[in-house]
Amino acid sequence: MSERSAFEKIHVEESEKGDLGGVLEQLNLPPAVVTFVRENKRLVQICIAALVIIVVAWSLYDSYRHKNIEEGSSALSVAVDIEDPQAKIDQLESVSSKYPRTASALWAKINAAHEMIKTGQKDEALTIYQDVLADLDESSPLYPLVTLSLAQGQEINGNYTEAAAEFEKVKNIEGYQDAGYFGLARISEAQGDNQKALEIYEEYLTTLMNVAEMNQKSLVEEKIARLRAVL
Repeated sequence: MSERSAFEKIHVEESEKGDLGGVLEQLNLPPAVVTFVRENKRLVQICIAALVIIVVAWSLYDSYRHKNIEEGSSALSVAVDIEDPQAKIDQLESVSSKYPRTASALWAKINAAHEMIKTGQKDEALTIYQDVLADLDESSPLYPLVTLSLAQGQEINGNYTEAAAEFEKVKNIEGYQDAGYFGLARISEAQGDNQKALEIYEEYLTTLMNVAEMNQKSLVEEKIARLRAVL
């Protein structure tokens, strides 16, 4: 008897076409697995269908997310290049609302707040900074930047108590100490408390020990000398 050709079509009875167990037996799977499939054929089919739906849905969502990120980045790039201040603000707000939960939306909010400070819309800008900070973890690279922006915005708006509280946070962040100390001293001088400003500069001076900080040290020493001259 000749051997069956690998290309010869095998006849399968209609009654066996829906038998997953038979297929599994041909795959040399353990009897226990075959038995389970036969007894739970409907459940297995439902699970397979659910898995397919999940995979397809995730693929579609991932594709949508990447498209959303790309479009948001492009829209942000266009917005920041607008020269008219109010038109820029309007476009930035549009980006933040149209592409929520993206990095572009976050940067759009921050840039919009910066522009609002420039155009005198200080209260609106401060609200945006506070909202953004509420959603940022302290470990975020944006946390120092937004905290400093909020501090400067409060200072510009004459809210010295609130500004001092934010500058106090800034001076404890690595890489932002100078902005924090200078901000606190500047506020003290604005309030007429030169003695406190002097103490802040003197405290800052004690932290400047590295050779790389010599220029900053000279600047602080000049401010200290100026304040001592008027006390």
